[in-house]
Amino acid sequence: MAAHSGAKLAGYALEVARNSGIKHRSYVPAFIPLLRATYRFPGRCCTIIHLNQMIMETAAKFTETFQVAEIDLIYKTGFNVTERPKITQAADAHELLLKNSNPGRLGFIEEFKILLLNQRNFVLGEYQVSQGGVSATSVDIRLIFAAALKANASGLVLAHNHPSGQLYPSDADRSATRRICEAAALFQINVLDHLIITNRSFYSFVQGGDL
Repeated sequence: MAAHSGAKLAGYALEVARNSGIKHRSYVPAFIPLLRATYRFPGRCCTIIHLNQMIMETAAKFTETFQVAEIDLIYKTGFNVTERPKITQAADAHELLLKNSNPGRLGFIEEFKILLLNQRNFVLGEYQVSQGGVSATSVDIRLIFAAALKANASGLVLAHNHPSGQLYPSDADRSATRRICEAAALFQINVLDHLIITNRSFYSFVQGGDL
């Protein structure tokens, strides 16, 4: 039997793929080895029957492999909203953050956290975005809004500690806050404040005129 060109095999593979319910052209190369095997052996009719069976099995595997994952957005809570803490001022956020923090770590390593709030400023949850070294921590904005969107939060309070005890914000602190606020605006999420905290006190970006 004369050898068939790659173009002819590809054309036939595409036709078989269409008849098998496969629509994506990138699947075609997978069928060409099967077609080559068909043209090597005598008794083509019998081989074609087996080939069609193999193609249907291959089609099923491709369908299973390329199936689009279903995304289900669910936020579960075991508390009534009114039973949660409410943030009315920076001191409320500072008190809550201290309550959920390890006092020994505040003066040891820098951590960045967020409080997730609903429209009435009740706290939906607290999320630690990052943990760094003694003088800095990196902040991935994508993680902030992954948490905010999953919780369906309407507001955020940003917070991080300075192990040195210095409460005044650095240029890097201001720059990160600005970028987070710009991203929040796209999602219509309000950044209420950014706190720099220590065991005894805090600095509020809002009260200090930095936000």
